[in-house]
Amino acid sequence: MLVGPAIRRVLASACVAGGLGLVFWLVLYIGWSRFTDGGTCGGAWGLGCLGVAIIAGLAGILAFIVLAWPLLHAARVRPAWPVALLGPVISFVTYYEYVKLVGGSLVTGLWIVLLAVSYAAAAVITAPRLYRYWSAAIAMAVIAMDLAMRLLPGR
Repeated sequence: MLVGPAIRRVLASACVAGGLGLVFWLVLYIGWSRFTDGGTCGGAWGLGCLGVAIIAGLAGILAFIVLAWPLLHAARVRPAWPVALLGPVISFVTYYEYVKLVGGSLVTGLWIVLLAVSYAAAAVITAPRLYRYWSAAIAMAVIAMDLAMRLLPGR
């Protein structure tokens, strides 16, 4: 065995999140270019292209959350449900803090890396047999990052 079960759990969680993020990004990119090239964005409650983008984004996030658990389970992350529930929370916190730090939108592919790292951190925090010191350290680092970003002057 080249890697231990804890490392395999973290790597599998990161790969599942990164893969889902890539698929989500490609679906949004292809869908958006298809709608904007034709000039028609449909109804979307009278909001036009913005409404389509909002609905597609929310549907993608919901699909991401729903698909993460079975894919994590298939990747032999046991138990998978804590990672699937905590991963999006850490992802939103890191995304929000990064956007606040750089002062704009994260339109590059870097958000896929943030997503993979967030799910890896969730796998470490929720690992059943990992030393609780490591779990607590990762959890405290995530909370400290959030607090530091909130308390930095000028942000």
